[in-house]
Amino acid sequence: MRILITIFFMLLSINVYAVTLEGINVFGEMYTKEDLSRNPSVEVINRKKIDKLSPSSTLDLLSYAAGLQIKSYSKVSSTISMGGFVGDKAAFNNVILVNGRQVNPVDMSSFDINSIPVEMIERVEIYYGPNSVLFGDRATGGAINIITRKPVRSGGYLKAEGGSYDTSEYFAQGTFSGERFSLLFNADKYRTDGYRDNGEYYKESFSGETTYYGEKFDIGVNGLYIDKEYGLPGGLSEIDIKQFGRQHSNSPDDGSDDYEWLIGGNAKLYTGYGNFILDVSQYKRHRDTNWVSYSMNRKDEIESFSVDPSYIYTIENNGYSNKLIAGYSNKNTDLEVFTSNSELNREKESFYLSDTVNIHKTVLETGYRYSKIEDDYKDIDKRKDYDADAYFVKIGYELGKNNFIYIKYDKSFRFPTTDEINEFGGLNSEIEEQTNKTYEIGFKREHDSYHFDALVYKQESNDEIFTNPDYTFMGTEPANTNLDTKKTVFLARFGLNRKNAVFDVAYTYTDSEIDEDPWKGNTVPLVSKHTVKTNIGYRFENGFGMYYFYRYFSEFYQGNDYDNAAGKVDDYSISDVKISYNFGNIEAYLKINNIFDEEYSNYVIYSDFSGSSYYPAAERNYLAGVKVTF
Repeated sequence: MRILITIFFMLLSINVYAVTLEGINVFGEMYTKEDLSRNPSVEVINRKKIDKLSPSSTLDLLSYAAGLQIKSYSKVSSTISMGGFVGDKAAFNNVILVNGRQVNPVDMSSFDINSIPVEMIERVEIYYGPNSVLFGDRATGGAINIITRKPVRSGGYLKAEGGSYDTSEYFAQGTFSGERFSLLFNADKYRTDGYRDNGEYYKESFSGETTYYGEKFDIGVNGLYIDKEYGLPGGLSEIDIKQFGRQHSNSPDDGSDDYEWLIGGNAKLYTGYGNFILDVSQYKRHRDTNWVSYSMNRKDEIESFSVDPSYIYTIENNGYSNKLIAGYSNKNTDLEVFTSNSELNREKESFYLSDTVNIHKTVLETGYRYSKIEDDYKDIDKRKDYDADAYFVKIGYELGKNNFIYIKYDKSFRFPTTDEINEFGGLNSEIEEQTNKTYEIGFKREHDSYHFDALVYKQESNDEIFTNPDYTFMGTEPANTNLDTKKTVFLARFGLNRKNAVFDVAYTYTDSEIDEDPWKGNTVPLVSKHTVKTNIGYRFENGFGMYYFYRYFSEFYQGNDYDNAAGKVDDYSISDVKISYNFGNIEAYLKINNIFDEEYSNYVIYSDFSGSSYYPAAERNYLAGVKVTF
């Protein structure tokens, strides 16, 4: 069957011509204006908007995105929720990419998105809804692609920032751009004591890239090194909060000392028969984590090597266009836990085809991906293999000059992480890969003065991977299990296109239910049904700017409360304000976060043994800084 599907897409690409992975930054390529004009499921936060928001970190930047819910339990550990997946597993249902390279770890740890300094970012592309064809395993809820700044001109950039909780950041960037050669270097130093006791986070990072531009080829090399130390303040009970306050920590000595690096290279060959691209990267992360409060220590190391060749062929002719992409991906990852003498290897292979045909006002997109993983658990001499396929069909139509409507069917998948397979009690033989079937409709209007996007989709998740509430440390039940769920998601965004003004508002409705006994009909924990986000501001001709940012999240059930019996966490809203002054190439700004001093926790976990555990978020705090471009 897979061979027949593959042949079908190959024939389609030959007879009807070509596709759009190039546009979607599979390897960091520019998402074209034409693609954006008909894709309401993509939100782009560009550099101009980032400067107006003045976020304190990359995670803070993502909190302003329309359809994202952020659940934070420490400065370095946060869950980004997209599409209503169960809260404590939400991070494993979206893909995080940096310049098109997937950075999600193979285990249950999460990529520290704050490792990427916000000043390094040129734009962020957020893809709402499932799309495993384009992004592979885990793209069941969506994908986030962080595109870093490129050396488009020679110059430099400096930033100094400070604020509450003894927070400071110093960032420097230098660039050289010639006719054939470009070079970029970044250095960043960040520190904060954090809102809570033992909430400190110290980070230093260095990165750079260089590219040679030939007449028919480009060759580039890039690298990133990050060193960080941070505390792990842990959760608080209601009694703890009443007795000691919201900033207290019951684990004042818990923390971790990590470093990680990424180095990569890419080559692009431009021919009359299409473009050939090769991307190669190697990644390493070392962690030394101490849970002193539990008398536990874990030292582990992840090292991976990826090879991703692809081919892009484009045809444009008198109202007809076609883009084809064919690609192969191989990622080999070693995970070694030194403190438990365990070692495993995961090899993941994928091939994919995608095709977009545009005939006058009608657009047809189709795609297919096949992936397999092979896990070798060396310390217990056991293997575990999975394979899955994904595909989608999308038909769209241009309604006049500025309107576009489409319908889409998508099948996506997620493989279990290594920790969900190799649990404390041994290999979980019952855990299955997760598959999702989605029916989606979307509309976009792009006008010179405003834009409006809307999409709605219904999704059936078969064997969604959950934490097993019946698991006990000494019991026989596995720690992870599969449950069927169903979801309805509606997202609408409206904004004005003005040079000196910011006005955009977004609303997201997420209805996520368990669809299997014994919790059939119950709401998935840690998911707010309603969210509203608004950004308003204006920069006057004299250089002064004033901005207001608002975020609202409705109530939600506590993590692990599949019975919906522990009570909901109250809804909350956050308001930030900013004033700025621009004089030539200098900007100075003051930002007050959570100006109304809202007391809230966006992450609360429940267990029958210990009850509710809260992770309080920061109250009112201040941030001020200066940026210089030269």
